[in-house]
Parts: sequence; structure tokens; C-alpha cells
Amino acid sequence: MDTILYEPSRDSTTSTSDRYKLQVEMIKQQIFQEYTKPMTEDDPSTFLGVNEENMFVLKLLHEVPSVSSRDIYLVLNKIRTNLPFSILGGQFGLSSSQSRRIFKKNVDIIAGYSKQFIVWSSKKDILLNLPISFRYRYSNVQSIIDCFKMEIEKLTNALHQASTWSNHKGCNTDEYLLAVTGDGLITHVSGGVGGRTTDMSIAENCGYLDHLPPGCSVLAERGFKHLELLLQKKNCTLIRPPSVSKDVKST
Repeated sequence: MDTILYEPSRDSTTSTSDRYKLQVEMIKQQIFQEYTKPMTEDDPSTFLGVNEENMFVLKLLHEVPSVSSRDIYLVLNKIRTNLPFSILGGQFGLSSSQSRRIFKKNVDIIAGYSKQFIVWSSKKDILLNLPISFRYRYSNVQSIIDCFKMEIEKLTNALHQASTWSNHKGCNTDEYLLAVTGDGLITHVSGGVGGRTTDMSIAENCGYLDHLPPGCSVLAERGFKHLELLLQKKNCTLIRPPSVSKDVKST
């Protein structure tokens, strides 16, 4: 009697479905290397917020904390474009939940190493890089400060809701103080506080004043009330934009 060997059908619904899933997974693995990565590196300013000449910084981030280039690109892309994780995941060959986990895991790591690039430049270096038009009238300005609010999700704790609510934005926010030089170099970033906190309170308690060298000038808008009194204690001068005192737009 001849032995009959059983061979499963290649046309079964299950095998077809499995082959399709395998093909999709293979395509997903190729998406980053063949599409997203070349497109990103061709225009890093748009997708990552990093100029082409500064891309070497990302290579350093990849080498030091051992974060893959894909994960670095994903984190910076999310910060730069704020695309939903569902769309971002598709661009990187990942699911929405995978891209969300990668962002949550690596954003603090990247931020920790990136803090090393935030430095307070010397007066000489600041002056050398000031735009000519700015240097003519404000050569002694070493710092321009402002606060910005960033919308966050509504918190469940009623006290936290109240402390983060911004009447100006009409939503719950975190607020940060940024200091930049006349040519736009960031020299100080405060920690985040609730959106109800006043600009003056942040400036007074975030450590910004400790960086100011005696005799320099600071440019700030009307939100920083009574800042001049604090600057006088450090022998510094406060300069307001013309629009604050004359109610006209700056040129």
C-alpha cells in the first residue's frame, strides 16, 4: 500500500494571511532606512529642527548614550512637528504604541545630554556674534528673556488643574523661561512650572539671575514687572522694547 504524505494547502486562508503579515513587517523594517532616514537627512531643519551643519551633534548623541539613530530621529521629529504617534509610527515603520514608548523612553535621555549644549557665552563672544543693527544700539545686551506656555493635558487633580490653568491661553499649560543672546543662541532654559505662575516669579527663582555678570543689560517685555529692582542689585540694566513704552510696533 502506497504511503500518502499530507501536504498543507498553500492556498489556505491562514497561510495567505500569514504571508501578507510577513510582507507588511518586512516593508515596515525598510521604511526607516529607505524612506524616512534619507528624507530626514536631506532636510533635517524641517523634520528635526537641526541645521545640516549641526548634524554631527546627533552622531555624538548616538554614540554616547547608545540610542539608535532611528529613536533619536523619532524623538526630535515629534518635538519638531508634533505629529500624532499614529502618523509618526507609520513614517518609522512602527505602530502607534511602539512610537509612543520609544519617545517616552528616550526623550529624557536625549534632553539630559543636550543640556550640555546650553552654555552662557562670554561677553566677548556675544559681542562678536551680534547682528550689526543690534550691536549699534544694544551692544551691552547680553540676554533677552521671555516666557512661553505649552499646552498640556487636563490634570485629574483639582489643585494641579488650578496651578496650571492659563487665562491667556484658555487651557492647562506648563511655562518656561528662555534666555537668548542677540543672535538667537539659547543660554538658559528654566524648569517647567504651572501656567498660572507669573513671569517675575519664574525669573526670580529659576537661577537665571545667578548667570548675569555685573554691568550687563537685559532686554525684557512688560510681563516682567519690577525686574529692574532685581537687576539693580546685580548692577545690571533693564531695557524695554520701544513697543512697551511707546505702544508702537518695533521696526
